[in-house]
Amino acid sequence: IKDFGATDYFNLTINDTNTNKATFVMGNTLGIAGSLTISSGTLDANFLDITLTGTSWNATGGNFVSGTNTVTFNNQSGDVTIITGGTDDSHDFNNVVMNIAAGWPALHVVTNDMDIDGNLTLTSGIFSPTTNVYLAGNLIISSTNIGAEDDTGDLIFDGTGLQTITNSVGETAAVAEVQISNAV
Repeated sequence: IKDFGATDYFNLTINDTNTNKATFVMGNTLGIAGSLTISSGTLDANFLDITLTGTSWNATGGNFVSGTNTVTFNNQSGDVTIITGGTDDSHDFNNVVMNIAAGWPALHVVTNDMDIDGNLTLTSGIFSPTTNVYLAGNLIISSTNIGAEDDTGDLIFDGTGLQTITNSVGETAAVAEVQISNAV
């Protein structure tokens, strides 16, 4: 994947139509101003961060290998929709940051559950999954610009070690319905 500077692509589609699917490996951090679609093949983040300032992440047909990276959803003009492709190691996220416009814009997780192996940091927007989000790391709330969750999905703490909820700003709206299935 080529690095073009601060914003590398408007829309990026990974769609390998060959029988033996290719892996597209990032060589630097990646900025996407529109949508990311992984419909066939694999996007390997190569432990590098991705910032999506657009409206959608769709990995239903292909694979996403996160490594230890952070994916930041940073749309300042509207909703962001995430379709993950599932919760297995070929579709999971490491760290996720939600930093979308304050007010009504929301981060929607739809169609498939989402798996976050690291931390979930909420800085602005509404965390609004219609499917479940599994979190193995910590929940970090770092702003009062978090709106009340308005969908049916749960945030499920499923780590194998101590997990924390850190709210460095005091009272915020109800972030999500929470389930604890941690083995500790």
